[in-house]
Amino acid sequence: QDFPPISTATSTRRGKAMEQETNWALLDKLECAVHDGRPRKVREEAKLGLLQSIYRQMDLRKTGQISKQDLGSLLRKVDPTITTQRVTALLKKISYDGDDVVTFDEFVQFYTKFEEEGRMNDEQADLVKATFRAWDMDQSGKLSKREFFSVMKSLNRSMTDTKITLLYTAMDRDHDGKISYDEWIDFMFKPDA
Repeated sequence: QDFPPISTATSTRRGKAMEQETNWALLDKLECAVHDGRPRKVREEAKLGLLQSIYRQMDLRKTGQISKQDLGSLLRKVDPTITTQRVTALLKKISYDGDDVVTFDEFVQFYTKFEEEGRMNDEQADLVKATFRAWDMDQSGKLSKREFFSVMKSLNRSMTDTKITLLYTAMDRDHDGKISYDEWIDFMFKPDA
């Protein structure tokens, strides 16, 4: 049986529909992974991408390292009265080789120490709050998809839209379209979340 030729418009619509189906399939796959125990590899890849973005945000001078000034600027978003001595003390805790800058490896080690210890210390809590507040551009207490995409795209160009969407979906545990501070903490620090 002969069928009429498919027009270009029909072909384009089918291509877009297939692309959207593929994106939904990826989202479904990630959502299942997240809710069914979240395989460690998926979680670690997403977390590393997020940590890279956070690190780049903190590297205000774009040197590839976080200086004491960079760290102080971020922490002052949470506590404008934070002293230089406290910033210096935190820098010493993060920078395990004793210099006055934080490398990405040191940053990851500091950020992930919570999982190993089972609790977050005051320095980690301050850093997490400062990061969340810096990303929360409208100061609503939640990250909208627009805020999340804006920061991720500007700080981590290697993250594709699909990866950012998957990460956002994994973090938005209550599916309200926004990431709360508690959801941020759960994703970043609770292995069973």
